[in-house]
Amino acid sequence: MGCSNSGDNSSIDKVVVMKVDFELETFVAVSCDDFESVFEKEMKIIEITEQEKLNQLNLLVKDLKIDKDNYIPDVRAKAIIYFSDGQKDTLCVSSLGVLFNRKSMLQSTQIVKFIGEAH
Repeated sequence: MGCSNSGDNSSIDKVVVMKVDFELETFVAVSCDDFESVFEKEMKIIEITEQEKLNQLNLLVKDLKIDKDNYIPDVRAKAIIYFSDGQKDTLCVSSLGVLFNRKSMLQSTQIVKFIGEAH
């Protein structure tokens, strides 16, 4: 799967992670599109620019596999991956699932851990 730009010479410039506590409960499931408006006051915003971390995330994203069951996560973190050519990819994550550019992916504990540990 990988980042949408993995086939060209574009590189990741930065990743902006918006997240809340993965244990935070809500009355309704939070979609990727609604994440910022629902958690506007609670979310932390972290910008990642260290090349080692950007490379690590790129490898994790390349390992993602499509989830044929199309599980839609109750989102607790959203990461926007910015590329040098202006393109961007979006990851939405819960403790049970991952969306990559609006597509359901099989659970990746490594991505959950990476996002959870971002600071």
